Amino acid sequence: MTLDQHLTDTNTSNAEFARKISVTANAVGHYRSGRRIPVKPIMNRIIEATGGKVTADSFYAEVKV
Repeated sequence: MTLDQHLTDTNTSNAEFARKISVTANAVGHYRSGRRIPVKPIMNRIIEATGGKVTADSFYAEVKV
C-alpha cells in the first residue's frame, strides 16, 4: 500500500500525519506524491505510524522522475 492510499483510506490529512512522524505537512505531501523518498529514520516512523501497512518498497515501486 502506498502512503497516498493509506492516508486516503484512513481520511488522514498531511498535517495530521506529519505530526505523527515529526515532519512538515509539506514533506508528507512530497512523500505522498512520490516527489521525494523519505530517509531511513523517517521511513521507519512511517512504517510504525501506519502499522506496517506502508513499507519502504512502496516508495520505490513508483519512483516518479
